[in-house]
Amino acid sequence: MSTLEAIPNRPYSLAMGGSAVVAVALAALMGSSMGLTGPVLMGVMGVAAVMGAMFVAMLIGPTLITPENWGLAIMAVSGARTMLALGAMLVMVESMGLPRAPVVYSIMVPAALLMTVEACVAVMLLMARERARIRSSSPVHTTESSAPGQQTRSADGSIR
Repeated sequence: MSTLEAIPNRPYSLAMGGSAVVAVALAALMGSSMGLTGPVLMGVMGVAAVMGAMFVAMLIGPTLITPENWGLAIMAVSGARTMLALGAMLVMVESMGLPRAPVVYSIMVPAALLMTVEACVAVMLLMARERARIRSSSPVHTTESSAPGQQTRSADGSIR
């Protein structure tokens, strides 16, 4: 069994860091356009900032998040982000009595953005690692001649 290559942190960090900034701006834009002001607007922006910063958990490194469980760790962070969003909405709407629609939209739209970007980046990185693993573990035959019934793989990766 071959060992899995580590997922590169840079593409994930850049995508999620940029998305975190956009998520906070989106929370501010949505909240202010729906009438939130002052501490309430800062509260939804704070929730968006914490949801955005949760990607740092994935950068802990190989001591806790090994290449074998990287995809599961992404799911755990996404699940924690969902629970944070739902908990924040529950506290703000039910306990504090704040208006439902502005709070819900100002939290859920940034959460959806973050989770969508994270899922897309994770799929791209995991697929790239899997393609590299397959390329390195399967023999490549660049000749056209082969034994009857034997498949060969050309230099571009297609099977003939």
